[in-house]
Amino acid sequence: MNQDELDTLLERYRKAAVRAGEAIEEGRSRVANKAADEIYMIAEMLRASEPGGERVLLSLLDDEHPAVRCSVARDTVAIAPERVVPVLRELVDSPMKMLGFSASIMLEQWETFGQVGPDAPFPPSLLRGDPEDA
Repeated sequence: MNQDELDTLLERYRKAAVRAGEAIEEGRSRVANKAADEIYMIAEMLRASEPGGERVLLSLLDDEHPAVRCSVARDTVAIAPERVVPVLRELVDSPMKMLGFSASIMLEQWETFGQVGPDAPFPPSLLRGDPEDA
């Protein structure tokens, strides 16, 4: 994959992450799901391009938009935890509440199980229910 193709994929990833993050905050699940599908597809294309191909996403870890940083964190924590975990910790207090919640779940998954995402076990904090909430 040449540099122009990589730049195009990174820009598409960034735009899709912003769309997904904003749609989640606004409760527009269809838009969020469509954008999430695009994010997943691009991350898979990068992984398939060469071993460690998703490393190019790390260039977006300092993006101004928290949704971009959150998406990149999910897709790169396994290859660069020393860079990603501090970003997740920062995102926990994001003004984008759903994004902050996602960051806290990913952080707990990583710290407890060494993996994140839908294939990782449920974080213990979500399994502990408060009996008064029942």
